[in-house]
Amino acid sequence: MVLLVTGLASSDVLTQIHWRRVRELLLCGALLWLLPSLAGWLLGRSRTVVLCALLLLAVPVLHGLGPTLAVLGLFLLALRLGSLLGLGIEQQPLISLTVGLSVLAALAGWLLPWPMPLLDLLILALLLCFGWLWEQRPALLRQGRQLLSTLHRRSAFWPLWLVGMGWLPAALPSVQFDDLAYHLALPLQLEANGFARLDAYSQVWSLAPWAGDALQGWAAVLAGHSARGAVNLLWWLLLWSGVYRLCRAAALPGTASRSVLVGAAMPMGWMLLGGQQTELPAAAVLVALVAWLIDPAKLGPRRQGLVGGVLTGMLLGLKISHLAFVGPLLAAAALSRPRRLLAWLPTAVPATLIVAGSSYSYAAWISGNPVLPLYNGWFGAPQLPVENLFDRRYAEGLDLSDAFGLWFDSSRYFEGWDGVAGWQFVLLLGPLLWGWRHWRLQQPSDGSLLDGRVAMAALLLGALLLFAQMQYLRYLYPVLVIASVPLALGLGSLSQQRPRLATGLLGFVVVLNLLYVPNVSWILRDRILPAGTAGSAAGEVWAARMAPERELIDAALAIDPHASILLGDTGLPYLAHSSGRALTTSWYDPELSAAAAECANDARCWPALWQRAGISHLIHRDGLGPAALDDALTLHARPLRLSQQATLYEIDRPWAVQSPVVPNEAWTIVLPGLPPWRVEVRVEGRCLPGSSLSLSDQRGLLQQRSCPSSGRALQRAQWLQEAAEPLQLSATGLQADGPATLHWRARHDLLLARESTLPAWLREARR
Repeated sequence: MVLLVTGLASSDVLTQIHWRRVRELLLCGALLWLLPSLAGWLLGRSRTVVLCALLLLAVPVLHGLGPTLAVLGLFLLALRLGSLLGLGIEQQPLISLTVGLSVLAALAGWLLPWPMPLLDLLILALLLCFGWLWEQRPALLRQGRQLLSTLHRRSAFWPLWLVGMGWLPAALPSVQFDDLAYHLALPLQLEANGFARLDAYSQVWSLAPWAGDALQGWAAVLAGHSARGAVNLLWWLLLWSGVYRLCRAAALPGTASRSVLVGAAMPMGWMLLGGQQTELPAAAVLVALVAWLIDPAKLGPRRQGLVGGVLTGMLLGLKISHLAFVGPLLAAAALSRPRRLLAWLPTAVPATLIVAGSSYSYAAWISGNPVLPLYNGWFGAPQLPVENLFDRRYAEGLDLSDAFGLWFDSSRYFEGWDGVAGWQFVLLLGPLLWGWRHWRLQQPSDGSLLDGRVAMAALLLGALLLFAQMQYLRYLYPVLVIASVPLALGLGSLSQQRPRLATGLLGFVVVLNLLYVPNVSWILRDRILPAGTAGSAAGEVWAARMAPERELIDAALAIDPHASILLGDTGLPYLAHSSGRALTTSWYDPELSAAAAECANDARCWPALWQRAGISHLIHRDGLGPAALDDALTLHARPLRLSQQATLYEIDRPWAVQSPVVPNEAWTIVLPGLPPWRVEVRVEGRCLPGSSLSLSDQRGLLQQRSCPSSGRALQRAQWLQEAAEPLQLSATGLQADGPATLHWRARHDLLLARESTLPAWLREARR
């Protein structure tokens, strides 16, 4: 308490509370308490059971039926895959589910570059699961009764209430910077194209570890659009169910609910629910891995190693920096139980490599750098400058001020405001240390590699090593979550001696953390309540206000599905929503970034850049770009649509005219430069009403339409010319005695040209 009071008095953290958002949050929390309490009283049912039912019903309302069914499908597939590894529904079901999701993510990762009927494959897999599910009816019923028994405990209401409050940020549209610039791209490309483009020239992060986004891709394919919020709720429930189980297995009874209350109130988790950052699934997987190392199921060492390897691989498949957590855990296991660890290795090592390896393997094959865009000073991939990428904003080095700054000056350590690191680690430091010292299992496992104390020490060491490299708060979230277990154990011990004090401290910490939830993100400071139900107009209006580029990209692709859209504002590289049809002038695209820098003060330079890149449309926010860009747009583009402060422009590209056109005879279009080219053709002439008009090229590709009743033909078509040869076209259906005119224009498709740099085996597979 002294530390907290001293810190609050010596900082301005109290002045940063956003009281309007806090009032909204508390009002929603009051309703979430009142409704199940009143309904439970009227129906004569447990209010916790009623709350659980309300939360389940809210998922399709807030996220839509498609995403809800998609996540349910992933849930069933994950359970089945977990059972194939020896983990039955009744044998550590949470770990079984986490292992199954990890295997699904690994499968998606290896299939990403290959065009496949993904929806058909998923539906077939689900159909095959139903027979197994029917056989598991007794086990499912027993698990359901056990869940109901847990929900009927009085101590279960408030943890479920707090976890249920996480429904709020999860229901907000995806407008976080990293989602719009990168994370959403993979799921949307899988849903739209059936494969991921893996174009590291246009987005340097496209080959980075992708396990979390790959799993989101499966859900998007099943739902027909992004299912980010519903998938995050699955991870959120897995996380806190895992923490509950981990704490429940410890020696002190009655502390499991406290671990959920302490951990779920941390503001950082609320920000993670609103996006696709890796720390939310990483926390759930790390909890499962620690639980497995402490208390594995009795499956034999080879099978135990297989499960441990899958979980380890999932962590590394989410982010390479998770080596900082995995390494100390394995080192501690090697020191504590070397023989048991050796017995695990024959299956654990291959499982880790298979589950984690897809992104690193494809990155190495495509670019030569397995961890692109990191450490390119060592690997020298051509997609990036030969230098090591490093965010110097968070690399000031460790000093004693960090012990104060993490809590009272949090904005130094991530993109937010102060007070979001979790006040329990300041106020309840004593119970935390006591719980750490006494963390042990009620029934020690014969196959255990670690005990809780050693696991926590190893994770803290890993967190310290990671923080020493980069002082970034979000990366520590998985370890902070697990620290809620010893903290709850310490509170449990205190409650045996002074129950009122323990309850008061717990309630105070939860409320204090909730006060700072809006500080964790500029999005939550703008809105903390969902704008409406799934797909509602209010939600779309809010999303357009926060990121108008999403709406304008959709508008450009509606005009031309093959458009090449340039995001002209360097600080807003919101490429992800385009399904691979957008480019940016930010550092995410080094080639265009350098070209845009050269044009910064020259309005005549921009049209040449647009022509080289084959830009058909450009999105620009007023006042953000250089004045030369505004001048170039005024002279060489026309505005098509305005959304908030952003405008969609169509780049002027003159039509070439060829006349007369002789029907049924071929004419030639000579294209300058190297392919690929997208050629737009317009033929005007007279035709016989009701007859068929067609345009064909030398390869026999045919585009056809009927002649209108006016007899006036206006045939439009678009060709992709990938060969370095002239395009030869011929028209049929035109009247021979009438004049006909050909209009055409062409633009170089830089996005397709960059795909030509992919390995030949991958290009051939996509053909």
